[in-house]
Amino acid sequence: KQQAGRVVARSGGSDNVEVQENFSALERARHFGNSKLSLQRLVFVNELVETAHEIGYEATVRHLLPLVKKLADDAEVLVRQSLVGHFGDLAGFLIQSDPEKGYEEVIEKLLGVVSVLLTEKASEVRQGAADALITLASHLRPNQMCDKVLMTVISMSQNNDDEDARATAVQLLNGLAEAMGRDLCRGFVVMGIVGLCMDPAFRVRKATASSFAEVAKVIGNDDAKNRLVPAFEKLATDVHWGVKKAAAESLVNFAMSLEVEARQEKLVPLMLKLLQDDSRWVQMSALQQLGYFIACLEEATRVPEGLLAQFVDTIQRSKANPDAPDISFHCAYTFAGVTKAMGRDAWQMLQEPFDALCRDAQVKTRKAMAASIHIVAQTLGSTLTEQEVLPQFEAFLQDPAPEVRLAALRNVAGIMQVASSQVAQRKVLKLLQASMGKADPAAVAAKAAKAESWRLRQLVATQLGAVCDALCAKSGSPAATAAA
Repeated sequence: KQQAGRVVARSGGSDNVEVQENFSALERARHFGNSKLSLQRLVFVNELVETAHEIGYEATVRHLLPLVKKLADDAEVLVRQSLVGHFGDLAGFLIQSDPEKGYEEVIEKLLGVVSVLLTEKASEVRQGAADALITLASHLRPNQMCDKVLMTVISMSQNNDDEDARATAVQLLNGLAEAMGRDLCRGFVVMGIVGLCMDPAFRVRKATASSFAEVAKVIGNDDAKNRLVPAFEKLATDVHWGVKKAAAESLVNFAMSLEVEARQEKLVPLMLKLLQDDSRWVQMSALQQLGYFIACLEEATRVPEGLLAQFVDTIQRSKANPDAPDISFHCAYTFAGVTKAMGRDAWQMLQEPFDALCRDAQVKTRKAMAASIHIVAQTLGSTLTEQEVLPQFEAFLQDPAPEVRLAALRNVAGIMQVASSQVAQRKVLKLLQASMGKADPAAVAAKAAKAESWRLRQLVATQLGAVCDALCAKSGSPAATAAA
């Protein structure tokens, strides 16, 4: 850090150091960048972009970029990892300072360093280099994307002696898809991903299972359905449970990149298989994704009865399930989406699970239900909302956990717009008024209780405009008069 012209860098242990001299920005950078102390080299890395702006383009190219190349081979993993994390901003500075020469510096200097670090044994550095390459690719001109980026990644994907390089390559093929564009993706990227689905190393196939969504978005629905879906199907039925688990975890993201009809035709059978897999870990991952998957099908006619029945059964059995904490939360998080997709006609099946999730012992599960309960109400309409949703909403407004109450308070107006009878609105208004003085019972200290009460009152205040709008439809009603 800099204090009135004096530079000070401190840490515990043998690297404890204080620099007394008055350094200019360039002198400081050269001192720290060439230091024998890893802490000081790390200071140089963290100040790299700021220093570049301070000393200007010419001095950056002449003095800082050689240090960057040197530190890319630093003995400390943290230095190398931190260094590549600044490449995106450094590239932006170089190109903005000189669009032509700066661009060439990015291509020749930064891109070269990243290409070397992509083969690092240290996973943190390798992942940082992959992230940096994706960022740098956004700065490149389309006519250089193939030679400067794609060929590097393709070469990594074909490195039979380096399993880590192939796993990193498939992540890059997906992460770079948008920058590559449709033609390169159709011509090269899809071929690379499909080939890696048959890699002998299960870790590579596992990484491939998570690397379909962005490519599918770029190449379009027809190519994705005809070329990527068959490859994904192989991974979802792989001999190794870890690959199938990765496919289950990635299924929804991949589905969202396809048109709805393709989701139903191609991916519903896969989800049904994953739910019945021999591996408990695969089943659990599929169950966690089930609600999200049903919601992404968007309409009840596209959801097989077996999928909804499985979702309902999962909620009902969650208390006896050792993985229930996560499963019940995911079910709660997606319950409103499932209800919206299935429509009012499915409420007979969903009503009991709805009550169970609203009364769940986990705070995060109840919070998820409170935060989305207005969507359930909008789907069901006035009568069912007042009969079956409103009692649970009232319980949320009085929940002992402040985060649950806050989540419910954000939806007061949304509930009142659906539950529009005078009796229902009057009841909600009374609870709203009562919540203004309700603090967290666990906040023993008076100061903490006062702060909690203030947050609740502030949130109530933000709802008043929307509440009044909801009451306008019943202007002149006792509820509206009471609110006034």
